[in-house]
Amino acid sequence: MFLPTFLSILNNQIELNSEFRKNTFPFLDMLYNFALRMTGNENDAGKLTVETYLRAFRFYDHLDEKTDLKSWMFKVIKKAYEDLYGKFQNKKEIKNTSEISEMLSSLPVELKTVLILSDIENFTDEEIVAFTDCPLPVVEERLKEGRKILFKSFNRDSREMKDNEIQSYIKKSIVEELKTEPTPGNVKKKILIKIK
Repeated sequence: MFLPTFLSILNNQIELNSEFRKNTFPFLDMLYNFALRMTGNENDAGKLTVETYLRAFRFYDHLDEKTDLKSWMFKVIKKAYEDLYGKFQNKKEIKNTSEISEMLSSLPVELKTVLILSDIENFTDEEIVAFTDCPLPVVEERLKEGRKILFKSFNRDSREMKDNEIQSYIKKSIVEELKTEPTPGNVKKKILIKIK
């Protein structure tokens, strides 16, 4: 009696593990890149990504089939970031070589979050609203403010350009400069080991 019950539980766990990987790993690189831009360095980004997958796996079997897994995974990483690094902490230790990456990492959390989601991860306005739990006008204002701060960091005189030109210039700079990074193999391996 014990052995069949044990085998049934084991089979269910193997199926859940396989389904979790199949349904969530397509978002791994996006989540790693979000973590990289939020934390400002690869080591912390790896830790945050692993923590995100551990938390997601823990609650995965409680989701229904209507759950938007991409949005849910980003909510999990947001909560993990807040728990590990503090909701409004700005990282001072920047290890990226890119100038725009350093400037982006130095922004307040609420500004860099919307910039990363919009300009790097190509989230729609509606997805950003759902992620941040902020109304659309707040999201739009944060995007505008974040881009203006980045523009000033380039030591440019904003009187030379109109506001919409500033917005377009910074968005283009972010897209060109901050390419999507593949998740390092050691991070993938840690996730696979820990969700077994």
